[in-house]
Amino acid sequence: MNLRQVIVAGAMLLAFPAFAQPQTGLLERSYPMAEAGGMAMPYSVYVPKGYDRSRTWPLVMVLHGAGGDHRTVFTGSNLAEVAEQRGVIVVAPLGYNAFGGWGVIYPTIVTANTAKRGSKAILGLSRTAGMTAPPTNPARSVDEPPAGADEAHVEVPPSDLADPEASRLSEIDAMNVLGLVRKDFNIDPARIYLMGNSMGGVGTAYLAVKYPKLWAAVSPSGGVVAAWSYPAEHLADNDVAALFVHGEKDEHGHYRFNRALVDSARAKGGDIGFLLVQGGSHSRAWITALPQTFDFLLAHRRTPD
Repeated sequence: MNLRQVIVAGAMLLAFPAFAQPQTGLLERSYPMAEAGGMAMPYSVYVPKGYDRSRTWPLVMVLHGAGGDHRTVFTGSNLAEVAEQRGVIVVAPLGYNAFGGWGVIYPTIVTANTAKRGSKAILGLSRTAGMTAPPTNPARSVDEPPAGADEAHVEVPPSDLADPEASRLSEIDAMNVLGLVRKDFNIDPARIYLMGNSMGGVGTAYLAVKYPKLWAAVSPSGGVVAAWSYPAEHLADNDVAALFVHGEKDEHGHYRFNRALVDSARAKGGDIGFLLVQGGSHSRAWITALPQTFDFLLAHRRTPD
């Protein structure tokens, strides 16, 4: 090789560094979302330092809670550290916007105070230009606790927590991002997992039964879907394992409602676990439980259909 050829070859390596060394660590990416008029939609991916495309890797998709985004699930937790330790690629979509709702169609259970203070505000924040306000429905009382017990809880219709159009786009964005990561990295189709907290927990429960052929296991945290509305049989029928996580001191919804959902799901034959995080708050319990959650998820694989 003469000097000119060496110079040209070196220039090509500089022009295409991705071919020489795959990127690892926490990556920020985006794509033009056709369903949202080509808007650039960001997402985050954590790739373990030992990533090697010659073998397949497990993937965990994490859905953020209301007001968060694709970055906050990493910046507010040790998620990247746990992913590195377990050798897992993790992806976090934005979900169209910070309050998109992930497409959920089931009512959620929250304290009466949370519903009064938060649901209408979140609904307004989920809307973007051009979205019209749909009619809202009153929350339905779930219980009246005895004196001295925790406050009353209500069921909030999904249309009161996220604009239906924003919610539709939120679900599409999550599934688009999942497809992009599966294309860009060598993902094991038998080891794709889903988890999320609060709004992301409700979204996890929803997407688990909406696309049950995708997931080997899921872990909803914090948010509570009304047990009567949830088709848990889709989990059992498609061999999707689930670990429901809830903080003992969750200030937006009592763990007994998630436990009721777990009991209902187990009665339908599902491989369903429940993890109560002692002293855990609404926003921190899922972080405390990350090691156990990842261990639960990675213990499951999908069998070929």
